[in-house]
Amino acid sequence: MIETRSFRYQDRDYRLQAEIVSCGKDLCILVSGGDRPHIGAAALGVWTCGAFNSGKNTATSSVISVPGHKEGQLALEAAEQLSKILKRTVVVTVGIHIKGISPELIDKVVEEFHGLVADLSETLLAR
Repeated sequence: MIETRSFRYQDRDYRLQAEIVSCGKDLCILVSGGDRPHIGAAALGVWTCGAFNSGKNTATSSVISVPGHKEGQLALEAAEQLSKILKRTVVVTVGIHIKGISPELIDKVVEEFHGLVADLSETLLAR
């Protein structure tokens, strides 16, 4: 399954894409975009409801980032959020590169990334 989110910033079109692969009941989600898609970080989110936390609906996550890449926080947040919402183990990789990106465009990409994660949550919950 592939989800995309397109947006426009200062007369230029951008696209973020999420590819979703099922692995049994677990999910692997690859988010990429910009000029040169890649893997900048990978995070594992694990749903931890049960004996370890008094039955609360929580998740824990861990991240590994490629040195010099800044996608780690996005991958970590998405893996933990999706794991908690979907109640399953989720791996999220993120690699978004836009040459010469400005601080304002970084903010827009982060906003669109969070929107894409929300779209994924809704789509996957409906399945």
